[in-house]
Amino acid sequence: MESLRIREGICLGLVLAALCNGALHAAKPVPPPLDSLQRPPVVVTEFEFLAAAGESNARLLDANGLETQAILDHAALARLAPGGCYHVATVSLMRSPQEPKRWVHDPAGARVLVQPGLEPALFACSEKARRWLAPAAPGALDTRAHLLAMLALLSDADPQWQNLAAGELALRAPLRRLYRRSDARILKNFVLNPDAPDPARALLLQAAAEAHPAMAGDWWRAALPTLAAQLPVHREAPDRADALAWMVLDLIARQDIKVPPANLQRWLSAGNGSLAERALAALRLRAPELERSWVESTLEQSLLAPSTREFLEDHLRRLDAASPTQQPRS
Repeated sequence: MESLRIREGICLGLVLAALCNGALHAAKPVPPPLDSLQRPPVVVTEFEFLAAAGESNARLLDANGLETQAILDHAALARLAPGGCYHVATVSLMRSPQEPKRWVHDPAGARVLVQPGLEPALFACSEKARRWLAPAAPGALDTRAHLLAMLALLSDADPQWQNLAAGELALRAPLRRLYRRSDARILKNFVLNPDAPDPARALLLQAAAEAHPAMAGDWWRAALPTLAAQLPVHREAPDRADALAWMVLDLIARQDIKVPPANLQRWLSAGNGSLAERALAALRLRAPELERSWVESTLEQSLLAPSTREFLEDHLRRLDAASPTQQPRS
């Protein structure tokens, strides 16, 4: 089962990949986004976007009239406005393979920084951007005032700023002692907002679960049943949006939370087989007597993603093997 979960690419998108690798509690955790922007070898520059250069390179012009290129996810690249002004954080250096303490030029060229909270590190030019992307005074980001500013930024109209705010709230550890119960409503409403960016919603859910009860209590537990019922089930190939769904189902599978079994059944036909696996794990803890019948009924669907069908058929064989009195499935 574990090999299937890995093969299906459970860590869809950088946010979930970072979380799956312990970004919140590893020996070297992912820094908060505003810290990353000030750490070498990251350089934040104001650029004019000229045009795309291929599927994943942006042609950029700085204030001195110098043109450069930076690697950027093609989905983000397609949404840039030619002639538009952007603050872009780029990295053109890498650790030397021979001497890890030494920086050397990345032969692939400059790339736009991507990490939880910066997806990517690119913001339309504005006074707000100039203010937030400038170095902060020592200790200023570890205060209740900064926490309140980030909670307010969750309601920004630009998903880029919502992602940054979620990254700060989730990854800046000193803030966790500053949360109050009254903050729970803002966090829960954001996570339940279908128009909010999925990476930010997943990041806050994971951080709140890891830090429980430090991040304003157990609001995240109350949000999980609603998310399991309302998130869209993508029945085609695995989708980047599946990252949030996987996070929700994984937390439900590991928590003693009341969830109507029907809210889990809908995920058995997801195009990502790993979602079906997590849903079954959660169902097994709550209504194990329904497991076999739900797997069988899902397999009767006319159209089912190949990876999901493969997982469910394998799972049914395991159930048969574990129940000698059960009639083997032909």
